Amino acid sequence: MILLIAAASCKYRGKEIGRFHLTEEMKSQVPYKSHETINFIDSNDNTLTFTGGSRIEQDLEVKDCISCYDYVVYEEDLINFNNGSDYIRLTIRASEQSYLNVRYTIDGHVFLSGFSSPLSVENIGENEYFLDSITVNNIVFYDIYKDSIRSEKSITLNQYPIYSYYSTEYGVLKIEFSDSTSWEYVKTN
Repeated sequence: MILLIAAASCKYRGKEIGRFHLTEEMKSQVPYKSHETINFIDSNDNTLTFTGGSRIEQDLEVKDCISCYDYVVYEEDLINFNNGSDYIRLTIRASEQSYLNVRYTIDGHVFLSGFSSPLSVENIGENEYFLDSITVNNIVFYDIYKDSIRSEKSITLNQYPIYSYYSTEYGVLKIEFSDSTSWEYVKTN
């Protein structure tokens, strides 16, 4: 009898108790379209080409707690890029405190960088910086957001990313590594 009640209670869906939508301004701050490529050059002048997949818009239903049935809906827009071994994933999600998350997977290790959204000088979060400009591959880019990159696990790599530079016009512009090397943006196709 107890098993029957537990099984029946699992079918209860609950009700939506909140919904967060992305604004057009927030969506526009991810400049990439489906199936584009991003090219970077590393410190040894090697070209790194990341190929994008489809840009996906979706609603996520998230329970308020583990034993709760009621849920909140968060709108999310994401796109993945890969070069065969490394990955870059950009996700913008509407929530109580909306954010733009840039996830790097390098040699199987996951690293995260995140910015409060919508990105603006007034909305800078903790450990985020606004730079008037930076020079990347001898080109000056303006209105840049910089964030430290974190890892949820201990890092066993000799070289790992420590800073991410982002432009709402061009996307990821530069990734700085722990050994003073970097990947620098060349172009998007």
